[in-house]
Amino acid sequence: MSWVRTVCLWPGLPAAWYRGRGRGLLLSVVFAWCVSLLLLATFVWPAWLSLGQLRLLWVAAWGTWLVAAGRNYWQLQSLLQCSDSQAAQSLVEAQAEYLRGNWFDAEAILLEVLQRQPRDPEALLLLVGVLRHTKRWQPALRRLGQLELLESARPWLFEIGREKSLIHRAMAAAQLPLTDSAETASQSAAPESAASQNEASQNEASENGDPKNGDPKNGDPKNAVSKNAVSKNAVSGSVASGNSDALAGSPQTSE
Repeated sequence: MSWVRTVCLWPGLPAAWYRGRGRGLLLSVVFAWCVSLLLLATFVWPAWLSLGQLRLLWVAAWGTWLVAAGRNYWQLQSLLQCSDSQAAQSLVEAQAEYLRGNWFDAEAILLEVLQRQPRDPEALLLLVGVLRHTKRWQPALRRLGQLELLESARPWLFEIGREKSLIHRAMAAAQLPLTDSAETASQSAAPESAASQNEASQNEASENGDPKNGDPKNGDPKNAVSKNAVSKNAVSGSVASGNSDALAGSPQTSE
């Protein structure tokens, strides 16, 4: 509890730290700037202000610090109790939504809890489970990294390791069907590509002529000579048949 009370030594810091109030953060920043300017005017550039002005400003700074520290000390218990009760009630609601399977409702409640208490280990761990169930593994791993840095999360180290192993298993199981489908797609695409190549080669052979069959388009002399011989034999045969018919018909005409 002693380290919790040390937050009270800076004006506005407890409200900004435990409740996330912007007013407390603004007060902390303004007080830090004022103290920094006073230090510069006192030790670096003493010609800025006169000695009386510096003393007056230092008295005002010390008075503000004492009043703010006392006020923070008296309000710290109420801030902690209020935040703890609200966080506990919201955490119960988030657990109920988690058990019902309403992941996004549970996530919305947990984000509200973490907005008030960013270092709540139970809320962070439950949010990791929600992210794992909704298959958002990288954000879940980032939340686990934040959780491992917290000192208050040491009692939850076993659960943190278990969540991490479950996330890695889910990621491996999700990547396995993708690799199988890619392999089957490549295997099915290989015969199709081979068939398309064969068809293209056949079409090219039919357009340019097949050299094995001696197509004259490819300049095969054997096939060209054989075809010329066949045509010559056909012409000579027709001429011979015509002459024989003429000889056979000549005696009848003479008679």
